[in-house]
Amino acid sequence: MRKFCNSLLCVVICGALSAVSLRAQNNPSPKEFEKLVLESDSPLFVEGEHVYRGREVTKPVVLKLKPEPMFTDKARKKKTHGLVEFRVIFSSSGEVKILNVLKRLPNGLTDEALKAAARIQFEPALLDGKPVSQTILLQYSFNR
Repeated sequence: MRKFCNSLLCVVICGALSAVSLRAQNNPSPKEFEKLVLESDSPLFVEGEHVYRGREVTKPVVLKLKPEPMFTDKARKKKTHGLVEFRVIFSSSGEVKILNVLKRLPNGLTDEALKAAARIQFEPALLDGKPVSQTILLQYSFNR
């Protein structure tokens, strides 16, 4: 499960003249991080790999299978419901990487959503016919 925790420390946004590490910005809040990802025109790099935004690819990621998360007994007993939301990278190699959890739910539901996301099957995004990594906002809804 360690591989699915927040990886803010490894995200770097490169500007025209210098690279700015998000760690150096005092670990921005999830909303500040999301704003950086969405509003910046600078290339986004994660662990040395260029990650593209939806507007930068010629063909976006195509989900083949998006497994539904399990509802935990504790969440069912406590009548927990709501939305889990996180930013993910669908890598060119077929791996799902969790970048940032924006909305959490208690009673094990966030963990269940992360486990389900790890099982997503997809076709990578394409840029000029070559597979590339793309970042997407992913949501799982838990209803009673």
